[in-house]
Amino acid sequence: MRGILTGFRVGTVLALLILATPASGWGENVPLHMVPNPVLDAVGGRFKNARIASADRDRDNQGFVYEVAIRHEGKNVDVTLTPEGVIVLIKREIAATELPEPIAKVLEDTYPKATYDVVEAVTTVQGRQETLAYYEVDLMTAQRGIVEVRVSTDGKILKGGAAGRGQTR
Repeated sequence: MRGILTGFRVGTVLALLILATPASGWGENVPLHMVPNPVLDAVGGRFKNARIASADRDRDNQGFVYEVAIRHEGKNVDVTLTPEGVIVLIKREIAATELPEPIAKVLEDTYPKATYDVVEAVTTVQGRQETLAYYEVDLMTAQRGIVEVRVSTDGKILKGGAAGRGQTR
């Protein structure tokens, strides 16, 4: 009996460890005092008077990047940077009503009766050049499935499950 209980405890601990371990590509929360100064300086230089909420460290194709969540001019903004402080991506939260007509139409046509949870305008950054790349929308479909959809600036769906499948992020 004791062996069964010990095996159960070990199995439970292993299961909890597996569930608690982030999968590749998931961010790891980093205390702000542990974020490299060049990262914080770049965010502060680009977004004056921003309030830094949190920071995550994530692995990408070239190594590590930091995603810093800030509050700027009343909006949530996620800034992705290299450890050297080079900004590579900016995600600005926008209201669904701020989506351009063609983007709103393709979302309505593809996901009728969906409700929007988070809507972001995603900008890529190369040097000093910032380019609106796509819109990212987290929505709840009429069939109660959560879907993350990326729509190009010309209205083409870049990423997203088929309507009604209930795919999750």
